[in-house]
Amino acid sequence: MALTRHISRQENELVLAPLRTPSIHGLKARFAPFHAPNTPDSRIINDRFNPRRFKLLAKYSKVAPDTLKWTVISSVSTKTIPMAVMRNRMKRRWANAFADALRSNGYHVNGRSLDGPKDGKGYRVGLYGTVEIHAYAKSGLTLEYADLVSSSTILVRALQQQVQKVKPRLSSPALSVEERAGRRSTWSTWDGNE
Repeated sequence: MALTRHISRQENELVLAPLRTPSIHGLKARFAPFHAPNTPDSRIINDRFNPRRFKLLAKYSKVAPDTLKWTVISSVSTKTIPMAVMRNRMKRRWANAFADALRSNGYHVNGRSLDGPKDGKGYRVGLYGTVEIHAYAKSGLTLEYADLVSSSTILVRALQQQVQKVKPRLSSPALSVEERAGRRSTWSTWDGNE
């Protein structure tokens, strides 16, 4: 049983490429067309002595390849927003706005399409990969919620375009439940010889 190779923080910076979007209220995103650990998780995975390391490896090995993993990271300094409560509130507002933007564009929160069959012959792959959304400005606290959703919609549309460019990565658009369960993530912890 062999463990997969772990990428360092510098390699993770290269794996998650910037998502090209117009200027959006201090919001930037990075995208990878496969499931890569987000920046906080990659620090834990690369630390050999961290007790949470194998738990995270198991978590990333169980993610289906046709789902979207996304997270909001607060990149605002403590000088700009000194209270951690307000920084966390800003992250929650952006996360809720992004989830609402996904739903309004016809996707579930995990990136799968809301319409059509969920598996079988007519199954269509929706959004997939890893997205990190970085909030760089305190405008997430002061803007109306509708403005946050419209800004997040711009991100979703840019994500749709990026996924269309790399669409052939999944071999078959019509995967059955058994086939999807049998496919492993790129972060699988075991080599399949169980």
